[in-house]
Amino acid sequence: LPPGIKSDLPNEVFALPSFTFSMGLLAETEIQLNYFPEYSAEGVAYSSRGIGIKHGIDRYLNINQESKWNAAISLNYISSDMQYERETSDINADFDISSFIGNALVSYDTKALSLFGGLGYFSSNYAFSMNNIVTISGEYADVFNPLIEDYSIDEKKVGSFAFVGLNLKILFFDLITKYNIQEYNSL
Repeated sequence: LPPGIKSDLPNEVFALPSFTFSMGLLAETEIQLNYFPEYSAEGVAYSSRGIGIKHGIDRYLNINQESKWNAAISLNYISSDMQYERETSDINADFDISSFIGNALVSYDTKALSLFGGLGYFSSNYAFSMNNIVTISGEYADVFNPLIEDYSIDEKKVGSFAFVGLNLKILFFDLITKYNIQEYNSL
């Protein structure tokens, strides 16, 4: 995690559950729906949703069907929203991200555990706006407050990344952890 936030978190971890539904289609292809229900605490609300498609490419690479090695490519779209509102005033901020992500991945799968890794490319649009977050009081308030009341950023980021992870299968639950290696690493 970036410096400055992890010391504020219990055990330096911020874990929130998300739900994934996947359904196999024809020819080693599956569709995925991702949903992170809205989480609200102390004036901050966060939610995320996405859709993806994954296609197994073992047969094109002549990987033996009996092998525990698998290869796939995937394309995903993810949209996330975060809002901040202070109940006692008109202060608020909105942060929206929409991303297209393409991956090529390789995995070694057993019945209970899968180890995976791969390379990817993303294109993300970020929109940030805040209203009345900062106000100046005093002699120059009338001059400066109209200049800083509302602020917004719209930006596009593109880049590549690598990732490694594991998937532990327990009954009908999958516990997945993944480490991204990119400009800002994430777990």
